[in-house]
Amino acid sequence: MGHHHHPHDHSQEHPHTHSHDHDAPVGPAEDLHVPDTELAPSDLGRRNFLRAAGVLGAGVAAAGFVTEQGTGTAAAAEQEMLHSGKRHGRGQRWLAGDHHIHTQFSSDAMYRVVDHVQHASAYGLDWMVITDHGSETHAKIGVDKVNPHIRAARAEFDDMLVFQGLEWNIPAAEHGTVFVHPGANEVAVLKAFENTYDGSVKKASAATPQNESLALKGLAYLASAVGSREIKDALMLANHPARKGIDSPHEIRGWRDVPGRIAVGMEGAPGHQAAGPPSRTAPARAAATTTARRARTRSRATRWRATGPSAASTG
Repeated sequence: MGHHHHPHDHSQEHPHTHSHDHDAPVGPAEDLHVPDTELAPSDLGRRNFLRAAGVLGAGVAAAGFVTEQGTGTAAAAEQEMLHSGKRHGRGQRWLAGDHHIHTQFSSDAMYRVVDHVQHASAYGLDWMVITDHGSETHAKIGVDKVNPHIRAARAEFDDMLVFQGLEWNIPAAEHGTVFVHPGANEVAVLKAFENTYDGSVKKASAATPQNESLALKGLAYLASAVGSREIKDALMLANHPARKGIDSPHEIRGWRDVPGRIAVGMEGAPGHQAAGPPSRTAPARAAATTTARRARTRSRATRWRATGPSAASTG
């Protein structure tokens, strides 16, 4: 497919105020005169979503990964969609994306940034976030090493919003996606954030009040970077919050309540993606089975992230 339409400067600031044409016709996904076979992948995905929701033909459904209009990243993405001509609904933009993607710079993945972006584009995504695992090593070199690959992908796939982020080891909790608006300071802010507020880097994984406070300070730091215009926006979403059962409701509420509204949602839903019950087999056999299962799971997860999108939830 062609990617070189009208190159966007992803760091260029767009105005966040604009008028909508509320009488605009519905998009192809909502137009039942257009057969499924003639829809683009993104439009077919939207149509199937609307069918499942039971609202197809009953008006236009508003959807997106951020529900609050006017926040920086959401507004910038909306403006990008306006300029690229992708319009769905009456004054709304359907933005399908994936915010949890590991590359060759993570220990459990192998694909390059360009591989992920190419597949995301082929499957109809509008935005994506590169989020390699945070760690002491990643804090030193990871953000720097992946950034040139992200910038190259932005130039090659000018109709895809490619954000840089990292998978944050949340102090006292599980993992989370943290990403920032593209710009000159994206690497500097992410590096400062990871080195100062990552639970693995700071040895702050234990569920203590001090570590919970460190997580809140990390989100406050991102909010201050936005407020000082060092970056245009930043967002955080909790990843698999029920997997280990260590993300407490009061922690999630605390992240959400940090001024600046950096924490906006979660991946999955509470009660899902939880770890399985302890094995009742012999310890040695259980360990071998678990190791093999994890290897298969990593392999499937890596292939899936390279070949298909996942939906982001606002929680």
